Amino acid sequence: ERVTVMLDGVDTYWRQPADMLALLDPLLRLVPDFSLQGVSLKAFLPRELQVEVVRRLADYGVDELSVFVLDWQRGRLEALVLARYRAAGSRRLGLGDLVEDSMRQSIDDMLLDAAQGSPRRLLLILHELIEAHVADPTRPVERPIGRAEWATALARAEARMAA
Repeated sequence: ERVTVMLDGVDTYWRQPADMLALLDPLLRLVPDFSLQGVSLKAFLPRELQVEVVRRLADYGVDELSVFVLDWQRGRLEALVLARYRAAGSRRLGLGDLVEDSMRQSIDDMLLDAAQGSPRRLLLILHELIEAHVADPTRPVERPIGRAEWATALARAEARMAA
């Protein structure tokens, strides 16, 4: 009797608000028709789009709208990392045993601090860290992850989030 359309990822590659809105706007225009057909839209969007999305929906005739802001506290980000490890089939609880000694005690905190409260940024940095570590085929992957790889991962994640 009811259909829910779930939307996420409009900011995956297009981080500029205008680009994200260009992807989203055709769907926003359909929302008034959705309600007549028993269709709901749930969208997980960056906060920077909130004001413009609300304005556009009002312009398109949507008078009922619920907005929930998800605040990602440190504990929720830690749980996300653990869930990511479990999804990969790992018994790992942190990165400490994968990094050089000088980073062993602080790598998980470094990762959470660098995420700046963003789950998407957290997972992107983790992805880029693994990519940086395995990028050089002449070096064994069994070696510890080092500070240079950490710096590379942060730079790549920052570039992808800013692009």
